[in-house]
Amino acid sequence: PAPWGFRKAVQYAATGVQQLELDLDVLARAQPGLADLRLVRDGAQVPYLLERPALARSRPLVVTPADDPKRPRLSRWQIKFPRAGLPVTRLTLASSTALFQRHLRLFEKISDERRGETVERTLAAVDWSHTPGDTRSLTLNLAAPPLADVIFLETDNGDNPPVALTSAQAAYPVARLLFKAEAGATEGNSSQGLALYYGHRAAVAPRYDLALVAGQI
Repeated sequence: PAPWGFRKAVQYAATGVQQLELDLDVLARAQPGLADLRLVRDGAQVPYLLERPALARSRPLVVTPADDPKRPRLSRWQIKFPRAGLPVTRLTLASSTALFQRHLRLFEKISDERRGETVERTLAAVDWSHTPGDTRSLTLNLAAPPLADVIFLETDNGDNPPVALTSAQAAYPVARLLFKAEAGATEGNSSQGLALYYGHRAAVAPRYDLALVAGQI
C-alpha cells in the first residue's frame, strides 16, 4: 500500500523457517523501532518475529578534510554515511599520528524548523591520545543516531601539528525477521511472491500469535 512508501522483494531457497537480516535501505527508511515492517504475500500479512541479537555490523566510511581557513588551529573532517537515517551506535577512528592528546567533538548540522536555521547537534565528545607503543584506535559511543548522511569531527590542535585521521568505521545493530515460507517463492511468481513493506511513519507494531512460540522458532 502507498502509505508504506517502500517495498522490497524477499527471496529464499528453502522450505521452513527463514531468517531475513534487514539491510541498510530498510534500516534507514523504516521507523527507528521497526514497528512499520510488514511481510505480505497475495495481499495478506505473513507473521514474523523480530529478532535483535547482540551483534553489530561495521561499515567503512569516507573521510575528507573540512578545515576552516579562518581557524588554523582547528582540524575538522567530514564523514560520509551511505545514506541518512542509519541507526549507527558507534564510530571507530584510527590515526597514524604517533604522539598526541586531543579532545574530539563529533556533531552534525541539522535544520531547526522552529528557528529557521541550521544548528549543530553534538553526537559524542571524548579525549583521545597516542604515545609510542600505544596507537590504538578510538571508539565513540554516540548519544543518538545521526539524522543526516554527513557528520563532522573536529579538534583543537593548540600549538601542535595536526592529527592525521586515517579511517573511520560505523557500527549498527543487527535486526532480523524470522518467518515460515515455502521454497521457490520469488517476486515474479504471483502465487508465492513475498514482499517486505516499510516506511509508514504512523504504523504501529503488528501483534502475531506466532510470538507465543518464539522460543521454539
